[in-house]
Amino acid sequence: MKNRQEENHRVVVTGLGETTPLGGNVADTWDAMLRGESGLGLLDEESWAKDLPPLLGGRAKSEPGTGLDHQQRRRLSRSAQFAVVAAAEAWADAGLDDGSTAPRRVAVVVSAALGDMTSIIDGWETLKTRGWRRVPPMTVPMSMGNGSAAAVALLVNARLGVHATVNACSSGTQALVTAAELIRRGDADIVVAGGAEAPLHPMVLSSFAAMRALSQRFDDPASACRPYDADRDGMVLGEGAGILVLESERHARERGARIYAELAGIGITSDAYHMVQPEPNGTGTAAAVRASLADAGVTPADVAHFNANGTATAPATRPRRAR
Repeated sequence: MKNRQEENHRVVVTGLGETTPLGGNVADTWDAMLRGESGLGLLDEESWAKDLPPLLGGRAKSEPGTGLDHQQRRRLSRSAQFAVVAAAEAWADAGLDDGSTAPRRVAVVVSAALGDMTSIIDGWETLKTRGWRRVPPMTVPMSMGNGSAAAVALLVNARLGVHATVNACSSGTQALVTAAELIRRGDADIVVAGGAEAPLHPMVLSSFAAMRALSQRFDDPASACRPYDADRDGMVLGEGAGILVLESERHARERGARIYAELAGIGITSDAYHMVQPEPNGTGTAAAVRASLADAGVTPADVAHFNANGTATAPATRPRRAR
């Protein structure tokens, strides 16, 4: 790929949207972060919690259904509802809610690692207990990996294409890569991109618990996920969505849009090492960073901040904390 300085289609960020365990929008989430708040807690109020060992999670601060109409609440999975809420905020923040965009120059890339498994699991339970006639007719569409992306496409009237990349924890980041490539090629003027997730289901949590990947700091949920702590003991699952509006710089400047940042460089690698463990020497990560810097035409000295995927999973050799 050519250095982005040589490209005619530079990619910029013009809209922000999110709903998280810290807040129902960008401003509330950011303010809570600056105050040092945590969105993590015990999942002891769930109806199914009494049948499971203690579990930690990050429930969304605001229920997504409160901002949706009745049909959306019935037909969209929880993760798709999060995606629509965050996308609506990003779309409005970019100043695109006036209907002036060309639909065939707008695409959507919204991804998830799991998405929302509740619909298909609950549909299976309904089939077993009440028969096939009682299975909700939207069970499969609500469970599909592209469900969130499709819902966002309907929201913004995107006609160029709907994409959903699935790459575990990097799914949302991969969505930005796919979106940037659409703009760089000149195919799209605007791409709504990001990730949405709703994994707080007892089956999902039980699977990670059986893997011994979850934190057991039940006495201090707020500090349970501590990625760089020598005493880290596991991750904590959370729900929500983060969506950006990416745009070609030319298009953004022509319409007088506010530009937050530029997505300047991309680097992608894979370890081909283990199903869940990274290559211990970090060679794949280093190669991806170098490729991204080269693509952006910058040096390490130009980097002011590095945002890592900190899962806080414990080293395999460390004994688990007593429960």
